[in-house]
Amino acid sequence: MRFSDKISFSLYAFEALEFAHDRGLALPFKTAVFEALWIEGLDIGQFSTLQAAADKVGLDRAELGRALAGQRYRRRVHDALQLARDAGVTKTPTFVLGRYRIAGWHYYEVFQTVMEKQGVPLRSALGDSAKER
Repeated sequence: MRFSDKISFSLYAFEALEFAHDRGLALPFKTAVFEALWIEGLDIGQFSTLQAAADKVGLDRAELGRALAGQRYRRRVHDALQLARDAGVTKTPTFVLGRYRIAGWHYYEVFQTVMEKQGVPLRSALGDSAKER
């Protein structure tokens, strides 16, 4: 896993994801962008990075470039961001576990503690396979 020396601006990545969604390739595109950021250490705020991810999943890179340059998906992304803010989501990732919201990156033990506070024992949260260990 690589960490960039700068924080990536992801608004363009959200717009590109909407582009991929409209073409039925949201999940593979999201995976390609995730790998570009966290494995390759690339800046997902750059059109070229997003276009390379588009290439990997069979999207038209030129069409994506035009959509991004023309801000074709900007309104949809802003609307989605507003819905997230209205729901109290201010960081990514944000997890909602029952009555609790966990904002940002945390160790597994934080999730375990939240689940246990809600009466969900570890083994039942993990299923039967945990009992066999």
